Amino acid sequence: MIENKKVIILMATFNGEKYIKKQIESIINQNFSNWKLIISDDHSTDNTLKIIENLQENNPEKIEIIHNNSGRHGAFINFFNVIGYVQKKYSADYYAFSDQDDIWTSDKLSKLILRIELENQKNPIFIQHDMSIIDGNDNLVSSSLDEIVGMNIGSSQITFFARERVWGCASFFNDALMKSVPEVDPKKMFEKLAHDNYFVNVANVLGTVIFLKEQLTQYRRHGNNVSSEEKYKLKFQDYLKKFDLTELSEKTSNTLNQSLYTIKLIEGRYGKNEYTNKILKVIQIGGFKAIRFFKRNEIYRFQKSRTIRLYLIMFIGMYKKYLIKF
Repeated sequence: MIENKKVIILMATFNGEKYIKKQIESIINQNFSNWKLIISDDHSTDNTLKIIENLQENNPEKIEIIHNNSGRHGAFINFFNVIGYVQKKYSADYYAFSDQDDIWTSDKLSKLILRIELENQKNPIFIQHDMSIIDGNDNLVSSSLDEIVGMNIGSSQITFFARERVWGCASFFNDALMKSVPEVDPKKMFEKLAHDNYFVNVANVLGTVIFLKEQLTQYRRHGNNVSSEEKYKLKFQDYLKKFDLTELSEKTSNTLNQSLYTIKLIEGRYGKNEYTNKILKVIQIGGFKAIRFFKRNEIYRFQKSRTIRLYLIMFIGMYKKYLIKF
């Protein structure tokens, strides 16, 4: 029975007073009850902590608050703060990342557990599920993010080369992956390392990545984020208008630097292996080698224009001058 399983939910917060109550309530209202929510707050200056503490009063065994005291700030740093805390203090069957402003469907955890239970739990397993999109007023913007951007990762290697392929708020993984992920010290980490990209890339190297085509989260886009699906539906001519080789090379290098840092940590713990060695060579050499690798492994973006841009940037190699030697 799935109720015998335990799930730990990891949330990072900062000034989220407007939506945090709805998100936590959607977790409290899950039809699966054996969960614990660990929240790392990054020194919020609004009422975020007060709202969490009020909810904690009625759920003292379910909600725990810690603080990011690493001396470094930002969403990624804060997430690695709670990840490290959980790695040291807790053990569970499964884990989920949570943003502070989405809304979960009431059957999210139960459905994810049922799906992941079909796999061999000795192996690291990472699941990403589809999401609907809502705006700041809870209005439905799109019924499926996957149909807009292609959340289904497809070729596992794509996550080493492309942004916007993994969403932490749609992620679920097993204890084997949590134990396999090399520890990252928030005080020393590469500050642009995204927790979701990190976990999926470790799973790509050591285990299995699965996509579940069910919308189990209402993904909120608001404020400085996207307020509608139009962000994801740029036409080809719009991409041409935005086509700046220098800017695109810098953005690509941000992703590749995450990959280089991840590979360094993986190889530091497990040693070199054929999978990571191939990725390293493609990043370092680029050019025709990258194009051949992409075609051989069917690496592409959901939108053709994004695929063309990725291929072009990797081919001309301008990204190399922005790479960091870790």
